[in-house]
Amino acid sequence: MFPSPRKVGARAVFESIDLALNSSDPSWKRESWNQNAVPRGALLQPLYTVMADYVACATGKLLKPLELKVQVLFGVVVGACLNSHPMALWVLSSGAVQMWDPSLPGLLKKGHGIFEPLPPACLDVLLQCLSGSWEAIRCESEQLAQRVGLDELRVDWLLGDRSWGPRIGELTYMGTLALDVWPVSWRLARAFAAGHLSRLGTPQDPFPSNDSA
Repeated sequence: MFPSPRKVGARAVFESIDLALNSSDPSWKRESWNQNAVPRGALLQPLYTVMADYVACATGKLLKPLELKVQVLFGVVVGACLNSHPMALWVLSSGAVQMWDPSLPGLLKKGHGIFEPLPPACLDVLLQCLSGSWEAIRCESEQLAQRVGLDELRVDWLLGDRSWGPRIGELTYMGTLALDVWPVSWRLARAFAAGHLSRLGTPQDPFPSNDSA
């Protein structure tokens, strides 16, 4: 990363690109086939604002941009969570934010780590972005899935940069809908299955009244 590329000069930037193009690591061979199918290359792009820019003494995952993972089912946004703190909250399709209580029994899936509190500064940035940009984020996420005809899609949005605004960082086909928060993961999986059963001519209620959850 070059926060100030003009200060280091073009030579250092090009040397970094050459290093990226010619680097290798044994762990890369263990990646899934779809990742290994991507041609090798280097991408030079502006550095997006990271959470450490507004969180004091930030380390680890806070050295990355604030990233919102927006989940689309059958062309409709059903919600979103944060990449860095997936257990902290859930953004509803309306843009409202549901904060989770980590002490609730059965909230977190087994083996999905330890709940880490979301820094207040990150929550403030998220709320500001949702207030001004959620409608556009939801609309563009839905259009991506609808135009290709996907049954589900996760659109990862980078948030918090005043110069660049919200930007799409990645598109992912989840497949399993295995999220960290169990009640959300369970409901998304049931809705996904019910949608396909209905398409096949055997409609079922994804949330029958006699189910417990």
